[in-house]
Amino acid sequence: MKKKSIFILAILVLIAAAIVILILLPDNKRTSFYRVEPGNFIQDSRYFRVDNTLRRIYFKKGKEEIQLDEIPSINGYYFYLRGKKQVRITPTVTGNTGFYTYLYLESLSKSDTIDFTMEIHQKGENRLISQMTASKVSHPFFKDLETKKGDLLLLKFNGRGIVYLSQPIFYKKIAGKGISQAKHIIFIGADTLRGDQIGKNVGNIPLTPNMDQFIKDAVYLENTYAQTSWTLPSFMSLFTGLNEYNHDVGIKNALNLEKPYLIEQISKEFITFAYHGGKVMNTRWGFSRGFDYYKKFQPAAALYPRGGQHLFRKAVELLKNAQFPNLFLFLHTYQVHAPYSPPKEFLDQLNKTPKYKKLEAVNYNEPAKTYLPVDEELKYSLKELYQAEVLAFDAYFGEFITKLKELNIYNNAMIVLMSDHGEEFFEHNGWMHSHSLYDELIRVPVIIKFPNSQFKSTRVTGPVGIVDLMPTILSYYGIDYKAAKLDGMNLMPLIQNDQKGKNSRRYVVSTISTGKYFEAIPTKIALLFDDYKLIYNDPFVREELEFFKDYALPPHVPKFELYNLKDDPDETRNIVDNHQRLRDKMMPVILEIRKKILERLSAREKKKPLDKEVEEQLKSLGYL
Repeated sequence: MKKKSIFILAILVLIAAAIVILILLPDNKRTSFYRVEPGNFIQDSRYFRVDNTLRRIYFKKGKEEIQLDEIPSINGYYFYLRGKKQVRITPTVTGNTGFYTYLYLESLSKSDTIDFTMEIHQKGENRLISQMTASKVSHPFFKDLETKKGDLLLLKFNGRGIVYLSQPIFYKKIAGKGISQAKHIIFIGADTLRGDQIGKNVGNIPLTPNMDQFIKDAVYLENTYAQTSWTLPSFMSLFTGLNEYNHDVGIKNALNLEKPYLIEQISKEFITFAYHGGKVMNTRWGFSRGFDYYKKFQPAAALYPRGGQHLFRKAVELLKNAQFPNLFLFLHTYQVHAPYSPPKEFLDQLNKTPKYKKLEAVNYNEPAKTYLPVDEELKYSLKELYQAEVLAFDAYFGEFITKLKELNIYNNAMIVLMSDHGEEFFEHNGWMHSHSLYDELIRVPVIIKFPNSQFKSTRVTGPVGIVDLMPTILSYYGIDYKAAKLDGMNLMPLIQNDQKGKNSRRYVVSTISTGKYFEAIPTKIALLFDDYKLIYNDPFVREELEFFKDYALPPHVPKFELYNLKDDPDETRNIVDNHQRLRDKMMPVILEIRKKILERLSAREKKKPLDKEVEEQLKSLGYL
């Protein structure tokens, strides 16, 4: 008995010692990757200016400033190279190691070049790893290393010009069978995909067979609502966990640095990469916060008929080559966004003799035409082309899932497929998006496959919001965040069917207010609760109606609209007059939201006007 007690005591001592060691070890010894802190580098403020809000770095050349417009993050090391310079980095991960940084070199004269050399100092000797000579370089820089304690990495530069390195990352490479144990969160944003297209058939053709199959392994949030009805503020609600009027981001407003940005919490446990389709997803609005790599991928833009396919292939290339241990990967594509130009093989499936093979939306880049009627044939063709785009995206998504399975990534990965808003084809006398809060615009697909297909074939039917997705992911992985400061909530109790959970939602909010695409649309507030949607509409004023007068005026809408979405999913019967008690029940919420919106708009009017640089960029994007 005495021996047994001694043995138990010894075990307890060992466990206690192990805990102490873990506590005393620096964070980089306990993780599979480590970011080299920018504080270890020189950031040359004499020649460089950083705009933290717009996420930009400028090189000061005399009275001029040159923007480093291709960089994926403002976190890093930058200096004005005049001759030779050497950067010394101590590897913090040993063994089969990956090294990543984004390398940007630009000589100040077309006739000059910059020499770059990477060496590793081991056992008193320097060994060459990589070298290049160029007048301009701008690309991700990955290297495989075999590092040991005491090694030193040497980055050597020679020439004259601008040098930028994003925050370097050392990480344990996950290869072979081990990749199945890596943590992946793959988050796919399919811009403009309507929620009612999932599981839909056109004739005998299913539009989303691959997504339908994916749902069997996943949790399908059948009634997810966007917090507004167009891209910029909707994705900002995703990443901040805030409603549109609370993050206050719109065409003229970038995200305030005091607002939460939940990628910063994700980055504590995951390397964070993103490829996006450009336009209003650019860094200028604050989207790159917390990302190690956030960059436009041109083939994912709206003008590319195979945008989704190009994007997924780029993602596969990264997954195969980088072999990160923990990766949050955000993929955004405008595949189904206007202009509707589906590849022929998908349009042929719906109609082998279509009248049109490509169409712009009626009001594309011309919001004054938002309510312009067209003939039935054109209306039909627009919807047909859009659905062919959905069919194409679904096929590319299926190819991507197959690749993830081949790479042994699929099973242990969390994969989220969602959209930011839908698209109207004149169901409520309007075109495209951003102008209303009916279901064709704000009900969006959200499908979450958890690691090992946990909770598979689960369907959540109650209303939830895009704003809830990041808190749910953070909660699932046990990552701390300040839940009290968010509008979004953790959906895990709902997914787990925990009836005792305290997170049950009273309502979901969607608005058109502080983040309007164009000012001629008055404020609108929608509340989703139970089977109902209540919409509050500010009336159009004369100046707003003037905006549309050359084409077609907006349809008249009452101050309040109430729809029973279960009985009337197309929102054709306004029943507010027969359900005044429901309206009155939600009125305090409407009034409180409207008060916040007016406060935000009032504060915005007191701000200084746009600077010329920002104004020119917005004009180039077609927003001013």
